[in-house]
Amino acid sequence: MGHDTQPTTWKNPAVDPAPPPEDSVALPQDEVDQLQQARVSHAVIDQATGIVMALGRIPPDQAGSVLQEVSQHTHLTLRCLAEALTAWAHTGEIDLTIRLTLEQALHRQTPHSRGDQVRASRG
Repeated sequence: MGHDTQPTTWKNPAVDPAPPPEDSVALPQDEVDQLQQARVSHAVIDQATGIVMALGRIPPDQAGSVLQEVSQHTHLTLRCLAEALTAWAHTGEIDLTIRLTLEQALHRQTPHSRGDQVRASRG
């Protein structure tokens, strides 16, 4: 009965992914770039939140409030502030205004003088 006898090949989905469904929509490159930038920003802000949590020995919600307060008082975007704090963790260097504003914000969040811990940590 005239069947085509072509060999069946097995495709590994990790190596040979299936084509996207016909109803899927490809995002324009600028949207892809924006999503990537947002993902990176979120990661840096999460890292900075962890740094503030460790410095002030405070929970994540308070650390987020501290970051927002410092961002407002230093006129830096949250992302720029987060980048400065993560760089500080690696280099030990930070802008004096950021450091002092962070100490003050931590002190306000923790009435029992947690700001002293920031001064002690910068050694």
